[in-house]
Amino acid sequence: MRTTVDEYLSSAYDPDVDLVEGELEDRNVGEKDHAKLQLRAVRLLDTGNWFVTIETRLRISPTRYRVPDVCVYEREPDEQVFQTAPWIVIEILSPEDRMSRMQRKIEDYYAIGCRNIWILDPWRRKAYEFDGTSIVEVSELATRDSRINLGLAQLFSDCPMKRALSGALFRWRRPLRVTQASRRIRSARSLCRPCPPGIW
Repeated sequence: MRTTVDEYLSSAYDPDVDLVEGELEDRNVGEKDHAKLQLRAVRLLDTGNWFVTIETRLRISPTRYRVPDVCVYEREPDEQVFQTAPWIVIEILSPEDRMSRMQRKIEDYYAIGCRNIWILDPWRRKAYEFDGTSIVEVSELATRDSRINLGLAQLFSDCPMKRALSGALFRWRRPLRVTQASRRIRSARSLCRPCPPGIW
């Protein structure tokens, strides 16, 4: 659906949506596991030292706005629609997420200056960070300056281990470089190969 920037900024959507070059893009939210992990991340980060918010619009460019699942700022921004890069952005995956779209979102965050970009997968209890060129699987979430360090056990203590009913967690459209401990592990296509019948 197409719209103008003025109309987007003056409208309320439930749930809120991204605006990308005049096109509204739905965000996959609303499932319990997604919401539980989002709330847990906020509780762990909201220590009183930082400004933590959920699903607040972030201006990427004059024609592009994103709505991250979680944003963290060192100091609370003055503007109602954020204009400055967050210190931390967290995106939480849903079964319907396409990684090609997720990669475009995290590239937008990196382009405006955010250097702590984390992706959480509640179904596989995995965490990733984006380093500007590739998505890296990590065993803990730490900011570049080490002021925040979260273990995966803290984040995923309430998240069930399960697979999406479709047999593939994401609907990948193209391979994505994924590394673990500075080495390539598997292509995105092999990560999402459906399990043989009877395993799950």
